[in-house]
Amino acid sequence: MMKLLRRSLTVAVVCILLSGLSGQNAKAQSAANRISFGFDGGGNKYYGNFNDNQFWFSGDAFIRWNILDFLSFVASFNSGQLRYKVNEANIRSNPLYFGNFDPSNGLGVGQGSYPDPNDPTKLTNPPIAREEINVIRHNGWDFMLSVQPFPGQKFSPYFIGGLELLNWEPRNKNQYFPLPNNNAGKYSKNSVGEVAGVGFEMYLSDDVTFNGRGLIHLTNTDHLDDYSVADYPTLSSGSSAQDAFLTFAVGFSYYIFGTLDADGDGLSDSDEKNIYHTDPHNPDTDGDGLNDGEEVKVYHTDPLKADTDGDGLRDGEEIKTYKTDPLNPDTDGDGLSDGQEVKVYHTDPHNPDTDGDGLKDGEEVNQFHTDPTKVDSDGDGLGDGDEVHKYNTNPVNADTDADGLSDGDEVMK
Repeated sequence: MMKLLRRSLTVAVVCILLSGLSGQNAKAQSAANRISFGFDGGGNKYYGNFNDNQFWFSGDAFIRWNILDFLSFVASFNSGQLRYKVNEANIRSNPLYFGNFDPSNGLGVGQGSYPDPNDPTKLTNPPIAREEINVIRHNGWDFMLSVQPFPGQKFSPYFIGGLELLNWEPRNKNQYFPLPNNNAGKYSKNSVGEVAGVGFEMYLSDDVTFNGRGLIHLTNTDHLDDYSVADYPTLSSGSSAQDAFLTFAVGFSYYIFGTLDADGDGLSDSDEKNIYHTDPHNPDTDGDGLNDGEEVKVYHTDPLKADTDGDGLRDGEEIKTYKTDPLNPDTDGDGLSDGQEVKVYHTDPHNPDTDGDGLKDGEEVNQFHTDPTKVDSDGDGLGDGDEVHKYNTNPVNADTDADGLSDGDEVMK
């Protein structure tokens, strides 16, 4: 059993490391606060007192709750049938349980009946046929935690483990009678065991995943196969270690609650792809310094356009640095775009008359060609606004009439 566990763990670690290397740049797929349900189907294998066990069928239904991106709670119900052969080696090794092996007297493989466990010199009443194959019906409620080392991948492997409430029923295959110790009521057919294993989720869409999982079930009973050395005190040897079984299955699950927001930008992946056409794996599709959710829900800017109003400033710069309106290219209405004010003329994009000279910054630049950051562009002692609106002098010529006196001197005298 320990060799099996070591091999399973080694395979799991290798698979997870390889998948981690292949998807290390991916964004979150397994997201917190999502709930899915699913079904798996596959096989099982018994490990207990008898050899020549067989693979057979099992399946489970489950609910998964993603507590965190990397941590989930899983509740599942599994059911299946384990099988093992009543071969010559098993019969010869356990004559008190199976009876004698004597083909010449009709006591070969698949022949004869089981001894009464209370008196091995007699047969059970009614007779329980010693068939070639015995079966064990198993049902279990599993309550587990799974850890996904790489929740950002579309293929997301995980470790899983927890407790199992197990019920089982060992019988012969065709007669389908309870096996001798089961029939005699020698033990409870319910136990609390442990489960541990590995699995994966492969996202086919935001809500649909293809799953695979392998679990070792440690049953905390030696009666899973109906036989325990402890039932036969006259035996001088043998192991009463707990029985176990392996299940492995693949299937599908569907996320019924919660939305997947792989890049954490406040928009669901579905809305990003179908409505806004943004990148669900990039929180800031246009690289403007605002995440897509902020652009859509708060500022109403275009998440596909870094400069929504085309004023030469990125939306993020307008919001976070300059406090301008990302939807209005000229926040202060002075005739200069916010980008021109910030990057070209170094004026205040919130003040239409940066220098307070009575002319708007746009008038100074576009009409009068004065300096919007200087009250008196030509240094003649008159403010640009006074020259334009009051004295009708030239604000870029200190001596408008070229009489040798500056405009200021003429006005002030």
